[in-house]
Amino acid sequence: MNVMQLRDDVHFSCPFHVTTNQIEDELVALNLETSFYYGVDGIGTQIWRLLIDENLTLAEACGKLLEEYDVDADTCRREVRAFVEQLIDAKLLETVAA
Repeated sequence: MNVMQLRDDVHFSCPFHVTTNQIEDELVALNLETSFYYGVDGIGTQIWRLLIDENLTLAEACGKLLEEYDVDADTCRREVRAFVEQLIDAKLLETVAA
């Protein structure tokens, strides 16, 4: 999926074949189908929580991050989209049909 195809109003879910565990501030996601695991810490864990646990859209998650971090909106949006694209490519995250 091209990162530009991700709309700001899209929601995400964690596929049934993915299990996650949080150890301190690191999130570990394991794709049980591929045995691929992905470890993220700090901001990555926060993005995951905003998108999955709080069920926020990309735009809403960026809004929350802009309140906490000294980053401009375009950079935030670009970097969050790139991170989400990596998770989708690894089949650790999927978009939810509206």
